[in-house]
Order: sequence, then C-alpha cells, then structure tokens
Amino acid sequence: MVVDVCFERVYPVNVLRLDAEIVMGDLLEAAARLEKETSSPAEVRRLFQQFVVLTQKLTSAMRKDFTRIAGRHFQASTFTGWTAVTEFFKLLRNTDLHDLPITIEMQHEKYIPLPHNLPGIPPLRLVLGYNQELPTQLTTNVPQTASIEREEPNGSRINVPFSDSHHVFIIQSRTPQVAKKLAALPTANVHMLTAECVKTLENLYHFFEIEVCRHSSGSA
Repeated sequence: MVVDVCFERVYPVNVLRLDAEIVMGDLLEAAARLEKETSSPAEVRRLFQQFVVLTQKLTSAMRKDFTRIAGRHFQASTFTGWTAVTEFFKLLRNTDLHDLPITIEMQHEKYIPLPHNLPGIPPLRLVLGYNQELPTQLTTNVPQTASIEREEPNGSRINVPFSDSHHVFIIQSRTPQVAKKLAALPTANVHMLTAECVKTLENLYHFFEIEVCRHSSGSA
C-alpha cells in the first residue's frame, strides 16, 4: 500500500503511522488468511468474523485520523464507491454485535460420472448439490456429507464413488433483514463476498488519503 507523499508534509511528527493504515493492514491480512482457509469451518468463521469487525474499525480509524490531521470530520458518505456488498457487511457487523452472531454453513457439489457409448456426445455427469448445516460452529473439519448407494443385481448395495467434489462456505440468514439483503446479492459465499468487500475498502482508503491531503492545513 502506497501512502501519498502529501502525508510527509502534514503527518504529525509524534505519530509514526496512521491508525487507519494499521487497521487496513490488519484487514488485508485477515482477508488473505481467510482466502487460504477452505478446510476448517471454525477457522473460516473466526477469520470472517474478524474481517467483519475490522471493516468497522477501519472507518472508525479514518474518522479519528482525519479529525486529528485535517481538523475536521471525515465524511465517508461522500465516497461514491459504496456497493450492495459493503452495505451488507455494515448490516452484518451490527447484527453480529447487537442481535445474533454470524454463523455459516456449507454448500456442496459432488459429481458422479455417467458412462455412455453415444458417439459425438461428451462425457456426462450427475451433479448433486445441497446445503449442510454444521453440527457446531466450532467444527474444525469438514463433516461427513451425503452419499449415494447403488443396488447390485444380487441385492447388495454399494456406495457410488464421486469423480470430484467441491464445497464452499456460505452465510446463514438468521434475521429477516440479513435474509433480505443477502437475497439481493449474487452470492452468499463467504470468500467471494470478502474479496468483493476488500476491493471497495481499498478504493475507500485511497479516497481517504486524497481527502486528508486535500483538507489538511499543511497541503497546498
């Protein structure tokens, strides 16, 4: 992250770094760790909750820094890059703090090959998709999931092997407000929503830097 050269002129001598810069670094680190975590539901939830909290801390730090350096209030509402995703995160952090904690569940896709001898037809497969509630939000491993059995000519039953499988973590809609906002978004995927939110917050931070320089008494 590059800090505008303007800060060299207006930054208080007794302060080494902007609070917002520190929080932004923490936020990006939390997002990066979340991106890499795809196996432990408990860790995904922990990192996602941490990210949600940091989104609020970021705007709070921006307001404090702006008042301290520029001598006026920071108007985050003048930033034109807010999206439905960032509005959802605002609702989510308020809900987590004042109402119900954030919870997640899993969404699975499993694939079963369908052999055939039809010329000119590409390989076929059956897609089995379903959501799975976790036995506990502290589950550290992906729990056992659905299986399909096939009955053999002799009457015995065997599990049909999946050729491939895929899972994602999605946000549970625990209040009507969260359900309404989530339904308006293209996805409930924890990782995808976080990545989209990060893009907006990076743009917000750049906007914040410009505004500090523009309104600081030490800038031209």
